[in-house]
Amino acid sequence: MKKPTLTEQLLLICILIVFIVIISLGVILPRTLLPVYEENLYNHLNESLNIIDTLTKEKSIVKLLIFI
Repeated sequence: MKKPTLTEQLLLICILIVFIVIISLGVILPRTLLPVYEENLYNHLNESLNIIDTLTKEKSIVKLLIFI
């Protein structure tokens, strides 16, 4: 059985490192960060709805004052 040369060993190590990085960035990291994304998205949308709700209430007060 032939021993792999140093170049072949180095190439195999590089391919292995690239494979591990792709798996880490493509699969593991998104699953880990998903709760953070969901929480930030929920807070952002909730803030927008609060602004709209505040504006709606202000318009109702103005309409009430105009009516009086």
